[in-house]
Amino acid sequence: MKHPLGSRIACTLLLVLVASPWAWAKSPDAMPLQTIRADNPDFVYAGRVDFTDRAAPKFYWAGNSAAIVFTGRDLDVVLDDPQGGAWFDIIIDGDGNHRRVVHCGKGRRVYPVATHLAGGRHTAEVFRRVDPTLAGVSFEGIRIDKGGKVFHPNLHYARRIVFYGDSITSGYGVLDASRKDEGNPRYMDNYVAYDALAARALHVGYRSISLSGIGVMKSWFPLVMPQMYDRLAPRNPASHWDFTRWRPDIVVVNLLQNDAWLLPREKQPPSSRQIIHAYTDFVRALRGHYPDARIICMLGNMDITAKGSPWPGYVEAAVQAMRAGGDRRIYSLVVPYKNTSGHPDIAEQRVLAQALVSRIKSIEAAGD
Repeated sequence: MKHPLGSRIACTLLLVLVASPWAWAKSPDAMPLQTIRADNPDFVYAGRVDFTDRAAPKFYWAGNSAAIVFTGRDLDVVLDDPQGGAWFDIIIDGDGNHRRVVHCGKGRRVYPVATHLAGGRHTAEVFRRVDPTLAGVSFEGIRIDKGGKVFHPNLHYARRIVFYGDSITSGYGVLDASRKDEGNPRYMDNYVAYDALAARALHVGYRSISLSGIGVMKSWFPLVMPQMYDRLAPRNPASHWDFTRWRPDIVVVNLLQNDAWLLPREKQPPSSRQIIHAYTDFVRALRGHYPDARIICMLGNMDITAKGSPWPGYVEAAVQAMRAGGDRRIYSLVVPYKNTSGHPDIAEQRVLAQALVSRIKSIEAAGD
């Protein structure tokens, strides 16, 4: 914008931030370690990643990641941020509770993220925690001990989920204990947003197509989701995503919060019928790309779902219209208003994740 299950999700929420390794960044050729280039076949990538240059794939979206298994005691990451300012989590050995944090400087740099690891094999995941509010960053590989080896990680997922959302989905402000919504990207972390939490709880692969401030009809900038959803590079209208490359089993749409804030300010706000029509058109466009997936039209948990809000009714009307038209694999989910200031914090993101996981399980149990 302005910009039970509990044990499984809760274990991901104990967040520990270490000093940002950007302060130790060195020139790419200054370190006595071997480089494992980004085009090494043992890397496993997640998300809409731009492989135009396979030696330097570009991460635009929150949740874009690269994972690999390696041997050695030291680990560096090589990133090229053309503007500087992006944030990454580095998860070692699956320990999401003690993530290393990289705050990118401008240009191509080496970031030392671990030293003196125990002997044996380790997994490393380089995870973009911020959405396309910040520039795309090229991942150029890792550096490990000269005698170290790399292996392909076992990251096969039987099921897949894609999310289309705004700042709630990106994890905007999730780390901001002050709840002031300052807009500082250091407080954004998709790793602890509901989409990533739900995906880990369900053990499914996920992709987050989200941008803080975006809406269906109106955004805080001149770009709306129906224009962006099918792009590889979110700000480039000539960049197109090939939907056949990755087929999800479930599609989650959590949008309209920005529309709810902005459309009433228009001199001639759209009618409820126009809003429902625009939302339905977008969901139908998604259905065209995902003919076999279950689609969940989700709303919440900011003030769009507060008592008396008309927006849950708009979403339900769109879902019922599509079901009446023969689409029996579309569903709604409204998560109650959190009734606190600012964006959802970690606990409130967990509520969203729990609600979504429960809804998915109930749909699957019913065989719908």
